[in-house]
Amino acid sequence: MPAWRYEYYAHCGAKTQIRPFGSSYRLTVEPKSIAVVCEIRSIQREDARALRQSFVAAFSGYVDYLYSNETQVGRLCVRLLRKFYSDSNYQLCRKASCLAIDPQDRTRLIGVALLALDPLCDSEDRLLLQPIFVAPDWQRRGVATALIAEVFRRLQQGSVEVLRSCCSDHDAASKRWHRAVGMTEKIGFFARRSVFNWLCHEFQRRRFLSEREGIAFELEERLQLEAWLTSLATELDRLREEELDSKAARIEPDSFSAEADQFVKLGTID
Repeated sequence: MPAWRYEYYAHCGAKTQIRPFGSSYRLTVEPKSIAVVCEIRSIQREDARALRQSFVAAFSGYVDYLYSNETQVGRLCVRLLRKFYSDSNYQLCRKASCLAIDPQDRTRLIGVALLALDPLCDSEDRLLLQPIFVAPDWQRRGVATALIAEVFRRLQQGSVEVLRSCCSDHDAASKRWHRAVGMTEKIGFFARRSVFNWLCHEFQRRRFLSEREGIAFELEERLQLEAWLTSLATELDRLREEELDSKAARIEPDSFSAEADQFVKLGTID
Protein backbone atom coordinates (compact mmCIF):
# COMPACT_ATOMS: atom_id res chain seq x y z
CA MET A 1 0.00 0.00 0.00
CA PRO A 2 1.40 3.45 -0.85
CA ALA A 3 2.69 5.14 2.28
CA TRP A 4 0.50 8.23 2.13
CA ARG A 5 -2.60 6.02 1.87
CA TYR A 6 -1.47 4.02 4.89
CA GLU A 7 -0.98 7.25 6.80
CA TYR A 8 -4.44 8.42 5.81
CA TYR A 9 -6.09 5.27 7.13
CA ALA A 10 -3.95 5.46 10.28
CA HIS A 11 -5.25 9.03 10.82
CA CYS A 12 -1.78 10.52 10.39
CA GLY A 13 -2.50 12.24 7.10
CA ALA A 14 -0.37 12.55 4.01
CA LYS A 15 1.60 15.41 5.60
CA THR A 16 3.24 12.87 7.92
CA GLN A 17 6.42 11.41 6.47
CA ILE A 18 6.95 7.80 7.43
CA ARG A 19 10.39 6.26 7.89
CA PRO A 20 11.63 3.35 5.79
CA PHE A 21 12.79 0.13 7.33
CA GLY A 22 16.50 0.52 7.46
CA SER A 23 20.02 -0.68 7.21
CA SER A 24 21.45 -3.75 8.86
CA TYR A 25 24.68 -3.45 10.84
CA ARG A 26 27.19 -6.03 12.03
CA LEU A 27 29.65 -5.52 14.86
CA THR A 28 32.46 -7.66 16.21
CA VAL A 29 32.15 -7.96 19.99
CA GLU A 30 35.28 -6.58 21.63
CA PRO A 31 36.19 -4.64 24.79
CA LYS A 32 35.46 -0.92 24.81
CA SER A 33 36.95 1.50 27.31
CA ILE A 34 34.58 4.43 27.87
CA ALA A 35 33.70 6.87 30.63
CA VAL A 36 30.79 5.75 32.81
CA VAL A 37 28.20 8.55 32.82
CA CYS A 38 25.54 6.78 34.90
CA GLU A 39 24.73 3.56 36.71
CA ILE A 40 24.10 0.58 34.44
CA ARG A 41 22.47 -2.60 35.71
CA SER A 42 20.71 -5.75 34.53
CA ILE A 43 17.05 -5.78 33.53
CA GLN A 44 14.63 -7.29 36.04
CA ARG A 45 11.07 -8.47 35.54
CA GLU A 46 9.77 -5.68 37.77
CA ASP A 47 11.24 -3.14 35.34
CA ALA A 48 8.55 -3.95 32.75
CA ARG A 49 6.30 -0.95 33.45
CA ALA A 50 9.18 1.53 33.52
CA LEU A 51 10.60 -0.03 30.34
CA ARG A 52 7.33 0.49 28.51
CA GLN A 53 7.10 4.13 29.65
CA SER A 54 10.68 4.92 28.60
CA PHE A 55 10.22 3.07 25.29
CA VAL A 56 7.13 5.12 24.37
CA ALA A 57 8.87 8.37 25.40
CA ALA A 58 12.00 7.57 23.36
CA PHE A 59 10.02 6.72 20.21
CA SER A 60 7.48 9.53 20.53
CA GLY A 61 6.67 10.88 17.08
CA TYR A 62 8.17 7.87 15.31
CA VAL A 63 6.13 6.78 12.29
CA ASP A 64 6.85 3.86 9.97
CA TYR A 65 4.78 1.39 7.97
CA LEU A 66 3.60 -0.53 11.02
CA TYR A 67 3.72 1.85 13.98
CA SER A 68 2.19 5.30 13.68
CA ASN A 69 0.96 6.33 17.11
CA GLU A 70 1.71 5.98 20.83
CA THR A 71 -0.72 3.08 21.30
CA GLN A 72 0.87 1.02 18.52
CA VAL A 73 4.40 1.79 19.76
CA GLY A 74 3.32 0.74 23.27
CA ARG A 75 1.94 -2.54 21.96
CA LEU A 76 5.18 -3.19 20.12
CA CYS A 77 7.08 -2.73 23.38
CA VAL A 78 4.73 -5.15 25.19
CA ARG A 79 5.35 -7.81 22.52
CA LEU A 80 9.11 -7.35 22.71
CA LEU A 81 9.14 -7.57 26.49
CA ARG A 82 6.82 -10.59 26.58
CA LYS A 83 9.23 -12.45 24.31
CA PHE A 84 12.24 -11.15 26.23
CA TYR A 85 10.97 -12.30 29.65
CA SER A 86 9.34 -15.62 28.73
CA ASP A 87 11.22 -17.26 25.83
CA SER A 88 13.51 -20.02 27.10
CA ASN A 89 15.91 -19.37 24.20
CA TYR A 90 16.44 -15.80 25.42
CA GLN A 91 18.63 -16.67 28.39
CA LEU A 92 21.74 -15.04 26.91
CA CYS A 93 19.64 -12.04 25.76
CA ARG A 94 18.43 -11.50 29.33
CA LYS A 95 21.95 -11.81 30.74
CA ALA A 96 23.51 -9.37 28.28
CA SER A 97 20.74 -6.74 28.16
CA CYS A 98 21.02 -3.76 30.48
CA LEU A 99 19.57 -0.38 31.37
CA ALA A 100 20.82 3.01 32.56
CA ILE A 101 19.55 4.82 35.65
CA ASP A 102 19.09 8.58 36.08
CA PRO A 103 21.65 9.61 38.76
CA GLN A 104 19.23 12.27 40.00
CA ASP A 105 16.20 9.97 40.10
CA ARG A 106 16.96 6.28 40.62
CA THR A 107 13.37 5.32 39.74
CA ARG A 108 13.78 6.62 36.19
CA LEU A 109 15.28 4.73 33.26
CA ILE A 110 17.24 6.92 30.86
CA GLY A 111 18.46 4.27 28.44
CA VAL A 112 17.97 0.62 27.53
CA ALA A 113 19.88 -1.93 25.44
CA LEU A 114 17.59 -4.90 24.80
CA LEU A 115 18.81 -7.98 22.94
CA ALA A 116 16.72 -10.42 20.92
CA LEU A 117 17.14 -13.42 18.62
CA ASP A 118 16.46 -13.07 14.92
CA PRO A 119 13.74 -15.68 14.19
CA LEU A 120 14.70 -15.75 10.49
CA CYS A 121 18.37 -16.49 11.08
CA ASP A 122 19.90 -19.81 12.11
CA SER A 123 23.54 -18.74 11.95
CA GLU A 124 25.77 -17.83 14.87
CA ASP A 125 25.21 -14.11 14.31
CA ARG A 126 21.46 -14.18 15.03
CA LEU A 127 21.80 -11.98 18.14
CA LEU A 128 20.16 -8.58 17.61
CA LEU A 129 20.39 -5.27 19.41
CA GLN A 130 16.63 -4.68 19.35
CA PRO A 131 16.30 -1.98 20.39
CA ILE A 132 18.74 0.43 22.00
CA PHE A 133 17.30 3.81 22.99
CA VAL A 134 17.98 6.77 25.25
CA ALA A 135 15.58 9.27 26.84
CA PRO A 136 15.44 12.47 24.76
CA ASP A 137 16.96 14.68 27.50
CA TRP A 138 19.91 12.30 27.89
CA GLN A 139 20.78 11.81 24.24
CA ARG A 140 24.27 12.71 22.97
CA ARG A 141 25.70 12.37 26.48
CA GLY A 142 27.37 8.98 26.10
CA VAL A 143 24.58 6.81 27.52
CA ALA A 144 24.10 4.61 24.44
CA THR A 145 27.85 4.07 24.11
CA ALA A 146 28.10 3.13 27.80
CA LEU A 147 25.24 0.66 27.34
CA ILE A 148 26.82 -1.01 24.31
CA ALA A 149 30.16 -1.27 26.12
CA GLU A 150 28.45 -3.12 28.97
CA VAL A 151 26.59 -5.35 26.51
CA PHE A 152 29.92 -6.26 24.90
CA ARG A 153 31.46 -7.08 28.27
CA ARG A 154 28.61 -9.46 29.05
CA LEU A 155 28.59 -11.05 25.60
CA GLN A 156 32.31 -11.77 25.81
CA GLN A 157 31.63 -13.78 28.95
CA GLY A 158 29.21 -15.84 26.85
CA SER A 159 31.78 -16.24 24.03
CA VAL A 160 29.64 -14.29 21.56
CA GLU A 161 31.65 -12.79 18.70
CA VAL A 162 29.06 -10.89 16.60
CA LEU A 163 26.14 -8.58 17.34
CA ARG A 164 23.73 -7.21 14.72
CA SER A 165 21.55 -4.13 14.72
CA CYS A 166 19.25 -2.10 12.44
CA CYS A 167 18.13 1.49 12.12
CA SER A 168 16.03 3.61 9.81
CA ASP A 169 17.77 4.99 6.74
CA HIS A 170 16.28 8.38 7.66
CA ASP A 171 17.58 8.34 11.24
CA ALA A 172 20.86 10.14 10.62
CA ALA A 173 21.77 10.32 14.32
CA SER A 174 21.31 6.59 14.80
CA LYS A 175 23.33 5.80 11.67
CA ARG A 176 26.17 8.04 12.91
CA TRP A 177 26.13 6.31 16.28
CA HIS A 178 26.19 2.82 14.77
CA ARG A 179 29.22 3.73 12.69
CA ALA A 180 30.94 5.53 15.58
CA VAL A 181 30.87 2.38 17.75
CA GLY A 182 32.41 0.36 14.92
CA MET A 183 29.41 -1.26 13.28
CA THR A 184 29.72 -2.15 9.61
CA GLU A 185 26.67 -1.59 7.42
CA LYS A 186 25.53 -4.72 5.63
CA ILE A 187 24.03 -3.94 2.24
CA GLY A 188 21.47 -6.66 1.55
CA PHE A 189 18.72 -7.10 -1.02
CA PHE A 190 15.73 -7.00 1.33
CA ALA A 191 17.00 -4.03 3.34
CA ARG A 192 17.55 -2.01 0.17
CA ARG A 193 14.25 -3.19 -1.32
CA SER A 194 12.35 -1.64 1.58
CA VAL A 195 14.08 1.69 0.95
CA PHE A 196 13.24 1.45 -2.76
CA ASN A 197 9.57 0.83 -1.89
CA TRP A 198 9.58 3.75 0.55
CA LEU A 199 11.09 6.04 -2.07
CA CYS A 200 8.41 5.12 -4.62
CA HIS A 201 5.76 5.79 -2.00
CA GLU A 202 7.39 9.09 -1.10
CA PHE A 203 7.00 10.20 -4.72
CA GLN A 204 3.30 9.37 -4.52
CA ARG A 205 2.91 11.20 -1.23
CA ARG A 206 4.60 14.36 -2.49
CA ARG A 207 2.65 14.36 -5.75
CA PHE A 208 -0.58 13.84 -3.82
CA LEU A 209 0.23 16.84 -1.58
CA SER A 210 1.09 18.93 -4.62
CA GLU A 211 -2.15 18.10 -6.42
CA ARG A 212 -4.54 18.12 -3.44
CA GLU A 213 -2.96 20.52 -0.96
CA GLY A 214 -0.95 22.82 -3.19
CA ILE A 215 2.27 21.99 -1.36
CA ALA A 216 5.00 22.36 -3.97
CA PHE A 217 7.16 19.39 -4.92
CA GLU A 218 10.21 21.47 -5.75
CA LEU A 219 12.18 20.52 -8.85
CA GLU A 220 15.51 20.26 -7.06
CA GLU A 221 14.11 17.90 -4.44
CA ARG A 222 12.32 15.81 -7.09
CA LEU A 223 15.54 15.43 -9.07
CA GLN A 224 17.41 14.35 -5.95
CA LEU A 225 14.78 11.69 -5.21
CA GLU A 226 14.83 10.52 -8.84
CA ALA A 227 18.63 10.16 -8.73
CA TRP A 228 18.39 8.19 -5.49
CA LEU A 229 15.66 5.96 -6.95
CA THR A 230 17.71 5.23 -10.08
CA SER A 231 20.81 4.44 -8.02
CA LEU A 232 18.85 2.11 -5.72
CA ALA A 233 17.32 0.32 -8.71
CA THR A 234 20.74 -0.39 -10.17
CA GLU A 235 21.96 -1.65 -6.80
CA LEU A 236 18.90 -3.89 -6.38
CA ASP A 237 19.35 -5.45 -9.83
CA ARG A 238 22.89 -6.42 -8.80
CA LEU A 239 21.89 -7.70 -5.34
CA ARG A 240 19.00 -9.66 -6.82
CA GLU A 241 21.43 -11.66 -8.96
CA GLU A 242 23.92 -12.13 -6.11
CA GLU A 243 21.62 -13.05 -3.21
CA LEU A 244 18.37 -14.60 -4.40
CA ASP A 245 17.86 -18.15 -5.57
CA SER A 246 15.67 -18.78 -8.61
CA LYS A 247 12.51 -19.37 -6.54
CA ALA A 248 12.83 -16.15 -4.54
CA ALA A 249 13.82 -14.16 -7.61
CA ARG A 250 10.64 -15.10 -9.46
CA ILE A 251 8.46 -13.02 -7.12
CA GLU A 252 10.59 -9.91 -7.65
CA PRO A 253 10.53 -7.54 -10.65
CA ASP A 254 12.63 -8.64 -13.63
CA SER A 255 14.33 -5.25 -13.57
CA PHE A 256 14.17 -2.65 -10.83
CA SER A 257 15.84 -0.17 -13.18
CA ALA A 258 12.99 -0.54 -15.69
CA GLU A 259 10.46 -0.17 -12.86
CA ALA A 260 12.17 2.99 -11.63
CA ASP A 261 12.29 4.47 -15.13
CA GLN A 262 8.60 3.79 -15.63
CA PHE A 263 7.76 5.33 -12.29
CA VAL A 264 9.78 8.48 -12.92
CA LYS A 265 8.28 8.96 -16.38
CA LEU A 266 4.67 8.06 -15.68
CA GLY A 267 4.35 8.62 -11.92
CA THR A 268 2.76 5.20 -11.38
CA ILE A 269 4.05 1.91 -10.05
CA ASP A 270 2.41 -1.38 -9.14
